[in-house]
Amino acid sequence: MSNNFNFVYDNFVIGDSMVDAINSYKIHWNCNLSNDINYRSFETIGCGVPLVTNHNYQYEELGFIDGVNVMMYKNNNEMILKIKQLLSNDKLRESIGKSGLELSKKHTYEKRCETLIMIYENNISNRV
Repeated sequence: MSNNFNFVYDNFVIGDSMVDAINSYKIHWNCNLSNDINYRSFETIGCGVPLVTNHNYQYEELGFIDGVNVMMYKNNNEMILKIKQLLSNDKLRESIGKSGLELSKKHTYEKRCETLIMIYENNISNRV
Protein backbone atom coordinates (compact mmCIF):
# COMPACT_ATOMS: atom_id res chain seq x y z
CA MET A 1 0.00 0.00 0.00
CA SER A 2 2.70 2.48 0.97
CA ASN A 3 4.53 1.86 -2.31
CA ASN A 4 1.49 2.68 -4.45
CA PHE A 5 -0.46 5.26 -2.46
CA ASN A 6 -0.15 7.95 0.18
CA PHE A 7 -1.31 5.43 2.78
CA VAL A 8 -2.04 6.48 6.37
CA TYR A 9 -1.98 3.62 8.86
CA ASP A 10 -4.27 4.34 11.80
CA ASN A 11 -3.80 1.73 14.50
CA PHE A 12 -5.79 1.87 17.75
CA VAL A 13 -7.41 5.18 16.82
CA ILE A 14 -10.90 5.08 18.30
CA GLY A 15 -13.94 7.20 19.09
CA ASP A 16 -14.16 10.77 17.84
CA SER A 17 -10.52 10.62 16.73
CA MET A 18 -11.35 7.74 14.37
CA VAL A 19 -14.36 9.57 12.96
CA ASP A 20 -12.20 12.65 12.36
CA ALA A 21 -9.57 10.47 10.69
CA ILE A 22 -12.08 8.72 8.41
CA ASN A 23 -13.63 12.05 7.42
CA SER A 24 -10.19 13.29 6.35
CA TYR A 25 -9.75 10.44 3.82
CA LYS A 26 -10.76 10.32 0.17
CA ILE A 27 -11.26 6.58 0.58
CA HIS A 28 -10.89 4.16 3.47
CA TRP A 29 -9.15 0.84 3.01
CA ASN A 30 -10.07 -2.10 5.21
CA CYS A 31 -9.10 -5.72 5.47
CA ASN A 32 -11.14 -8.04 7.66
CA LEU A 33 -9.53 -10.91 9.48
CA SER A 34 -10.78 -14.33 8.52
CA ASN A 35 -14.42 -14.01 7.42
CA ASP A 36 -15.58 -11.44 9.95
CA ILE A 37 -16.93 -7.99 9.24
CA ASN A 38 -15.48 -5.41 11.56
CA TYR A 39 -17.27 -2.34 12.83
CA ARG A 40 -14.89 -0.07 10.92
CA SER A 41 -16.85 -0.90 7.77
CA PHE A 42 -19.97 0.71 9.22
CA GLU A 43 -18.03 3.67 10.65
CA THR A 44 -16.64 4.32 7.18
CA ILE A 45 -19.87 4.20 5.22
CA GLY A 46 -21.60 6.12 8.02
CA CYS A 47 -19.15 8.96 7.34
CA GLY A 48 -20.02 8.89 3.63
CA VAL A 49 -16.47 7.84 2.76
CA PRO A 50 -16.03 5.13 0.12
CA LEU A 51 -15.00 1.81 1.65
CA VAL A 52 -12.51 -0.47 -0.09
CA THR A 53 -12.48 -3.87 1.63
CA ASN A 54 -11.78 -7.51 0.99
CA HIS A 55 -14.63 -9.56 -0.43
CA ASN A 56 -16.80 -11.40 2.07
CA TYR A 57 -20.16 -12.99 1.23
CA GLN A 58 -21.56 -11.59 4.49
CA TYR A 59 -21.25 -8.04 3.12
CA GLU A 60 -23.69 -8.95 0.37
CA GLU A 61 -26.16 -10.30 2.94
CA LEU A 62 -26.02 -6.88 4.65
CA GLY A 63 -26.77 -4.96 1.45
CA PHE A 64 -23.25 -4.05 0.35
CA ILE A 65 -22.97 -4.09 -3.44
CA ASP A 66 -19.56 -4.00 -5.08
CA GLY A 67 -19.17 -0.93 -7.27
CA VAL A 68 -22.36 0.66 -5.91
CA ASN A 69 -21.90 1.34 -2.18
CA VAL A 70 -18.53 -0.35 -1.58
CA MET A 71 -15.52 -1.55 -3.54
CA MET A 72 -14.65 -5.17 -2.68
CA TYR A 73 -11.47 -6.87 -3.81
CA LYS A 74 -10.53 -10.53 -4.00
CA ASN A 75 -6.76 -10.14 -4.39
CA ASN A 76 -4.03 -7.50 -4.21
CA ASN A 77 -4.13 -6.65 -7.92
CA GLU A 78 -7.88 -6.05 -7.79
CA MET A 79 -7.45 -3.97 -4.62
CA ILE A 80 -4.89 -1.70 -6.28
CA LEU A 81 -7.04 -1.36 -9.40
CA LYS A 82 -10.12 -0.37 -7.39
CA ILE A 83 -8.21 2.12 -5.27
CA LYS A 84 -6.78 3.71 -8.43
CA GLN A 85 -10.30 3.88 -9.92
CA LEU A 86 -11.63 5.71 -6.88
CA LEU A 87 -8.70 8.10 -6.59
CA SER A 88 -8.89 9.05 -10.26
CA ASN A 89 -12.67 9.39 -10.55
CA ASP A 90 -14.28 12.00 -8.29
CA LYS A 91 -17.81 11.17 -9.48
CA LEU A 92 -17.43 7.46 -8.76
CA ARG A 93 -15.91 8.19 -5.36
CA GLU A 94 -18.75 10.59 -4.50
CA SER A 95 -21.42 8.16 -5.73
CA ILE A 96 -20.09 5.22 -3.72
CA GLY A 97 -19.70 7.42 -0.65
CA LYS A 98 -23.31 8.64 -0.89
CA SER A 99 -24.68 5.15 -1.53
CA GLY A 100 -22.69 3.79 1.40
CA LEU A 101 -24.07 6.51 3.65
CA GLU A 102 -27.63 5.56 2.64
CA LEU A 103 -26.88 1.90 3.38
CA SER A 104 -25.51 2.82 6.81
CA LYS A 105 -28.91 4.25 7.75
CA LYS A 106 -30.33 0.71 7.51
CA HIS A 107 -27.78 -0.55 10.04
CA THR A 108 -28.42 1.56 13.12
CA TYR A 109 -28.79 0.06 16.59
CA GLU A 110 -32.46 1.05 16.49
CA LYS A 111 -33.00 -0.86 13.24
CA ARG A 112 -31.18 -3.90 14.66
CA CYS A 113 -33.36 -3.85 17.78
CA GLU A 114 -36.51 -3.61 15.67
CA THR A 115 -35.37 -6.66 13.69
CA LEU A 116 -34.60 -8.63 16.84
CA ILE A 117 -38.00 -7.77 18.34
CA MET A 118 -39.73 -8.82 15.12
CA ILE A 119 -37.85 -12.14 15.11
CA TYR A 120 -38.71 -12.69 18.77
CA GLU A 121 -42.40 -11.86 18.25
CA ASN A 122 -42.58 -14.16 15.21
CA ASN A 123 -41.07 -17.01 17.20
CA ILE A 124 -43.49 -16.45 20.08
CA SER A 125 -46.53 -16.36 17.77
CA ASN A 126 -45.35 -19.54 16.01
CA ARG A 127 -45.32 -21.40 19.32
CA VAL A 128 -48.95 -20.59 20.11
